Formats: sequence, structure tokens, C-alpha cells
Amino acid sequence: MYSEHHAIPGELLQNQIERILHSNEFRNSEVLARLLQYLANKSTSGTADNLKEYTVAIEALGKPSSYDPQTNSVVRIQAGRLRQKLSEYYRTEGKDDSVLIELPKGCFRLITAQRRIESIAEKQPTSPVSEVADSFHEPPSASPRRFPKKLLIGILVAIAICACGAYFVWTSMKY
Repeated sequence: MYSEHHAIPGELLQNQIERILHSNEFRNSEVLARLLQYLANKSTSGTADNLKEYTVAIEALGKPSSYDPQTNSVVRIQAGRLRQKLSEYYRTEGKDDSVLIELPKGCFRLITAQRRIESIAEKQPTSPVSEVADSFHEPPSASPRRFPKKLLIGILVAIAICACGAYFVWTSMKY
């Protein structure tokens, strides 16, 4: 469980960035690693809120000064890839990390959160007797499968057509 997003000390952020950059997820992604490091430096210095796409393109991605964000979306694409890589990192290698780093859409400031450490008093005490008793319970049954809405509508339409056809045949047989 993570606590609310808040600024964490710069040293802690840099340590987490280093951990991420040395992960398998980022090891072969030089552009994303450079972008992450750049955004971390700007976030630590407090200047990330003022970053513009053009500045990120020039300073972080090494684009020429002729870069035009209106016609070239490389910064937005790389930011999206960075979000995906961070998400994948925290699903795998970083699932137990104490610091969470995110790049929200629409800005270039990294958001950080620190994992709350559960105290022993917060944890539910379990006794060996209750654990053994729980092992004798049957697992919950799977919830019943639901028909997709389109399939259900199709079946109802088919039944209605058959009913109309049967009514037509039945009424024509009367005469």
C-alpha cells in the first residue's frame, strides 16, 4: 500500500531512479533512461513544473532547435513509453520497492509516493487453529458466466422472429 503522493527527499528519489535505470526493464532503453534521469533532475530541482515539450525535446532527447512540437510528437510518444516502462517495472522487479515514481499525463513532473510500512499492530493476528480451519473451507465457486449483451440480444431477436413465424403459420392454417 502506498501513502498519498508527496515529495520525497532528493537523495531517496535519485537512489530509486538508479535502481530503475539498472533494472532489466530499462537496461536496453537508452532514450527512456535519459528521459527519466532528466525528469528526475528537473523534479528534484523544482523546475519540472515549468518544462515545455520543446525544452524536453532539446535538452533530454537531443533534438535540434528546429524541433516543432506541433508537427513532431516524439516527446509525447517517449513520455508514453516511459509511463509504460515504469508501470511494467513496478509490476515486476519493483513490486517491493519502497518508493513509487510516476509520470502523469499532461506534465513532465515526476510524482513520487513512499510505500507505507505496516506495523505489526496493524496486521491481523492469525492463530494456527484458524489457519487450519480455513484450509478445510472449499474455495469460493466461480461466479456464473454472463452472456455478452450482443449475444443475448441476438438470441431474443431470433426467438421473436421464430414466434412471429409460428404465429403466421398458425393463423394461416386456421383458414
